[in-house]
Amino acid sequence: MIGQQIGLPYLIPIALEVLHTDPFAEGVCYRGDLLAAVLRAEVPFWRQHPDLRREAARIAERAFGLLPTLDEIDRQTAQDVLSEAIGLFRQSEAKV
Repeated sequence: MIGQQIGLPYLIPIALEVLHTDPFAEGVCYRGDLLAAVLRAEVPFWRQHPDLRREAARIAERAFGLLPTLDEIDRQTAQDVLSEAIGLFRQSEAKV
């Protein structure tokens, strides 16, 4: 539902709790897809919730630092997807 931008005020805080424990928590598809979905939340959501935005940014930074701990396939997938998602997330910085 996060990927569909549904219920973000309720689901993002829950997702962030999960991501604190495991930044590469797997939703349905692959390791790191939950974080990627969170990072792709729409700009208006982040504008209304700057505290959650800061928390998501800290988790994303931690995830990038932990990429070397993943096996080769998971690392490459997570790196590709998270790089794209963090790019979108950072573009919203100027708008928040």
